Amino acid sequence: MFLHSPQETEVVHDTLKSAGGAVHEAESGGKLFTELFEHAHDSHELELPFVGHVHLPHFDPVQIGGLTLDLSITKHVVFLWVAALLVALLTIGAARKNLKALVPRGLGNLIEVIVVFIRDEIAVPNMGKVGLEYLPYLLTTFFFILTMNLLGMFPYGATSTSNINVTAALAVIAFIMIQVSAIRA
Repeated sequence: MFLHSPQETEVVHDTLKSAGGAVHEAESGGKLFTELFEHAHDSHELELPFVGHVHLPHFDPVQIGGLTLDLSITKHVVFLWVAALLVALLTIGAARKNLKALVPRGLGNLIEVIVVFIRDEIAVPNMGKVGLEYLPYLLTTFFFILTMNLLGMFPYGATSTSNINVTAALAVIAFIMIQVSAIRA
């Protein structure tokens, strides 16, 4: 589905009327899309079960030169922090369990499979043996993006990667990593 201008919506309605179709179905589909799309928007409040809407702290914008920055905490920022915390807890916990056991089990085994896949199928084939130096960065980025996207699938959740600022920051970090490694080489 695409968002249409009011003129395009009128044309669609007129076409449906002339074809004998029901305008109500097109309108309800548009409303459904609008309601679903609202969950991808960032906001200054969280929707929580049994509590309702919780307003997040709002700070005055900061001006640097001619640029105005709003550094208030938003729903995407909260879920970004949640994703970072989950990645840290799960990977550190799995690493500690894997150090104690000869054969990893459970979550440690799952994470090891993903690490081996990224090492053997992505890093080494594309970067050669030098790619092993950048494996911690690749793994951190992979698990971080995966966790952020999975959090958006839960009720009341939000996908931080739907915010252009998050994807831009990840792109800038990747660009810096690539440039630094090229200069070092």
